[in-house]
Amino acid sequence: MVMQKLVGVIICLCCGLFLIKPTTTSGQNLILNSSFEIWLDSLGVRMPLGWYTSEASDSGSAVRTTDAHSGFYALQLNGSDTMAYATTTTYCQQGHNYYFSGWTKSASFIAGAFIITWLKLSQQPITDPVIIPILRHTSYYNHTQIIQAPDSSVLVNINIIALPGVSIYVDDITLKDTVLVGIEENRY
Repeated sequence: MVMQKLVGVIICLCCGLFLIKPTTTSGQNLILNSSFEIWLDSLGVRMPLGWYTSEASDSGSAVRTTDAHSGFYALQLNGSDTMAYATTTTYCQQGHNYYFSGWTKSASFIAGAFIITWLKLSQQPITDPVIIPILRHTSYYNHTQIIQAPDSSVLVNINIIALPGVSIYVDDITLKDTVLVGIEENRY
């Protein structure tokens, strides 16, 4: 039964990956269902389209919530005696700079982290992951960072981790190619 659920979820994730194009135009968000608005129910496991979550093995650990930063829904990660997580993988171009942004809120002082890993086509990690800590913010807070895809990278994996005993609300995850995006300056 668990294996059937897992196979169903993996099929949904694979279908989600084919809905995005591997091209990167100026300012295009590469993350599918980045605002967690679309949820699928696969064999009794509800997950956001394009994402795999700990909900597959730990009921209640990754749920849809209406407490959103924007839109109608967000993801709520609830770490129980283990970590809760959500993960997605998308295409990238080696050597390009990317703007990462993720909105979270949590009442815990050390809540979890975003973990960004660059991968070869064989899904082998290329370098150490980029870790962006998620700390206490009682209203939505935007975590941002410019990161560069190393040589040989074809895929990028975005993980969101909630530590045991911690609840995190997550919304509006963005990964944009900055090659053609300019920087606006204020001129007085």
